[in-house]
This record gives sequence, structure tokens and C-alpha cells, in this order.
Amino acid sequence: MLGLAPSTISFHLKKLVEANLVTPSRDQYYMVYRLAPATLELTLAELVRIEQPAFADRSDRLRLDGERVMATFFEGGRLTKMPAQKRKREVVLDQFAALFEPGNIYPEPLVNEMITAAFEDYCLIRRLLVDEGYLVRERGMYSRTGKPPSSALRNPITETSAGRPNGEDIMKTESKTLREEYKLRETTAGIFRVVNNVTGTVFLGSALNLHGPLNRIEFGLNVGSFENQRMQEDFRRYGRENFSFEVLERIEPCQDPDFDVERELARLEERYAASLDRGNTYNEKDDIRFMPRRRR
Repeated sequence: MLGLAPSTISFHLKKLVEANLVTPSRDQYYMVYRLAPATLELTLAELVRIEQPAFADRSDRLRLDGERVMATFFEGGRLTKMPAQKRKREVVLDQFAALFEPGNIYPEPLVNEMITAAFEDYCLIRRLLVDEGYLVRERGMYSRTGKPPSSALRNPITETSAGRPNGEDIMKTESKTLREEYKLRETTAGIFRVVNNVTGTVFLGSALNLHGPLNRIEFGLNVGSFENQRMQEDFRRYGRENFSFEVLERIEPCQDPDFDVERELARLEERYAASLDRGNTYNEKDDIRFMPRRRR
């Protein structure tokens, strides 16, 4: 009568059984469903007095659904493909949106780099983040928002006031500054660490490009696929709010032709690795150089 596939009917009948609206019984080869009078005859006054655990169960189901989506579509901290179903796509986009701090402004090259660390098609993710209201884009600059973008959204940078350059000039100046800062960050080598603030356990790392590793590590932990299992388990147990991600020391650019950034980084690695408390670290080997998995 409804023109639906038997599998669809079975799925929804199962939901009605879970809600105690119908009851099933087997009759030889068939499953027979009947309305459940005990539930349907409840008055409104009786319904509103029902205890709330059902809502907690729904919350648990949503959490488990989200974990299943991440287990299916993420591998090694990277998205393998974008889900076609909207609900699953929202779970994925939530993870990418978490890379961006509210209140910060990100130039487009930096947005592209942050997304590429977890998925090759940065154009697709960037567009969906904007279309779904996670990010707002203004003249090639992006910022995080908790609501869908609105054309009526006030942007003080573009305003004009007496005695100072107009909004367009300010935006150009600020964009140039941010892009220069981005380029500097992108090529800066140094030492970083991730700290479990509950246990004091440290993951120490180094990189020729400090810009990428902390984002990749945090993203992998958020989606439950970071390769260090002990660190991943503690992240699940204590939560993101109990972990800090920080740069300990940068190797500043130098004009000296004899300056060798690789040699300088190796010197820092040796010094910091020697300071590790071997009884309370996530590091599984002496070499602290962070080498992400190769992209497929």
C-alpha cells in the first residue's frame, strides 16, 4: 500500500517495537505486528510523567552512531571518503570544524593546508563548511561561527570611520599580515608536545614544519584513529579539555649561509629527548621526529 521496499518496512516496524507502539509475534513463517494498547491508551497526563532515561538512551545512540561514522569513514586520522548521507556528513564536518578556533581569522591557504592534512579534496570540505554554516568567508578570509552565515552579519573590519583608512584598506592590510604570518609558520622548524594534564604524561615531537603536526595529531585523536593507542585511549577517557597542545621551541629563520636547520633541529631533538621522563611518556621510541603516515 505504501509502495516501500520490505526492508524499509521492517526497519520502521523495528523502531515502532522499540517505542512500545506495536508488539510482534511469530505465526509460522511470518512475523505479525499488532498495536500495543497499553501504550496507546496512556493519557497525556500519564505520558508527561514518564521518567527521562529514554532521552539519555537517545543521546547514547547518537553518540554511538557518530562513533560508527568515524570508524567507517576515517583511517589513520584521515577521511577516506565523504559520506553521501546528510546525517553522516554532518558528523564528518563537525570534526573538520573543530580544527578552527572561534574568533580567529584564517587566510585561505591556511584553511586549505589544515583540511589537506586530513583529506585531499580541500575544496569540497571548505565549500561544505561554508554552505553548512560552520565557517564564514569574507574576501578570502575564513572565521568559525556556530550558526549559518547571514548576509546581515555585521563585520566591523569593513566599516568606515573618520580619521582612519576605510574598511577595504584595513582588510587588505590585515590579509597581507595574516598571509605573511602563515608563510612564516609554515616553514618554521622546532619542538612541540602534547600533555595529558590529568596524568602529566607527555608526547614529545619535532618537525621541520611545525604548522602541520599538532593539527594532524589533534584531528586523529578527535576522530579516534591516532596511531598511538595508549594516548588515544587516554584522550577518550579524559577528554579534549584535559590535553594541551603546545610549541616548546622554534628555530627562527637565519640569513647565515652556514646555518643548517636540519643540524639545529637534531641538536634540539637530542636535548629535549634526554629530558623525557621515560616512566611517564607516550613516546614509544627515542627518535621524537614526527613522521605522519604516507597518504594513499
